[in-house]
Amino acid sequence: MTLEQIKEKKCLLKSDDIDKKTALAQAEQITNTMKYLKEEIKEIQAMFEKMEKQDQSRFLKNIKPQTVALIQALAIFSS
Repeated sequence: MTLEQIKEKKCLLKSDDIDKKTALAQAEQITNTMKYLKEEIKEIQAMFEKMEKQDQSRFLKNIKPQTVALIQALAIFSS
């Protein structure tokens, strides 16, 4: 193996290490965001449960399907 090949390999290994560290940092950031959202959803659920039945039904009629899907996905993740 030539000196140039060794330098290239070393550079690639450093690049892989940086990629792994970046991916781990991003995963940690996503996890922290999901934990925060979990707490937010708990608060929203508590407020929803305190609403009158009529207000709950009006709220549910006006909510978008995408919002429902997002809330369900977050609830599954947080359980």
